[in-house]
Amino acid sequence: MGWPAIANNLSAIGWWFPLLVLFYAVPQLAFTYGWKVLIGRRPDGPVSFGDAFAAYLAGDSVNYF
Repeated sequence: MGWPAIANNLSAIGWWFPLLVLFYAVPQLAFTYGWKVLIGRRPDGPVSFGDAFAAYLAGDSVNYF
């Protein structure tokens, strides 16, 4: 384990690894935007994208367990 193993695996995946990350990130950001729209406003103002993303990640993490 360590950085050499990570670098070796990334080089084995190839140049299209950032494309895979992008294909995964775009739906996650869309889900987050959906959470932001559904949550709406709090008493102290609108829900920030960062707060909605944190809520989405928390729920997604619990889902994996």
